[in-house]
Amino acid sequence: MINIKDYEHPDHKKFIKDMEKAGLGELLRHYEGRYLWSGPGVEVSDISEAMSVTTIKCQWDNLGLDYIVYPEANSQQNFQEDFQPVELKRIENFEGKCPYCESDNLIYENTLTLDGPSVCQAYINVICKDCGKKFHEQYELNYIDSRKD
Repeated sequence: MINIKDYEHPDHKKFIKDMEKAGLGELLRHYEGRYLWSGPGVEVSDISEAMSVTTIKCQWDNLGLDYIVYPEANSQQNFQEDFQPVELKRIENFEGKCPYCESDNLIYENTLTLDGPSVCQAYINVICKDCGKKFHEQYELNYIDSRKD
């Protein structure tokens, strides 16, 4: 069981009130979700149990047998405010040359994929102009949690 006083965001408070009003109060818990999201969530077997009783925009994670539904509010904002990048570590590197034909005539396309609670995986997609093969360089960006206890 969670305490509404532990949350400041208005969407978190309304989400808790909506779940309690719908009789789901005993299923509420604090949740540490994807992309470093933190706040109230409700564990249900059917997503619509929670989604149908609130007007708050929600997201959910599959927990295997059940789902946890939680407000969208603040997830990205918390990530940006609470964590600062500290180290960029190259995992795969082709030294600026195509691993297939050794050409340095390359096109780089940047994409960023978040993966895990404290690590950001950055994949740089590369296309060789000479042989046409595609490959990627992979980086790991480690974050330090700057939230105060």
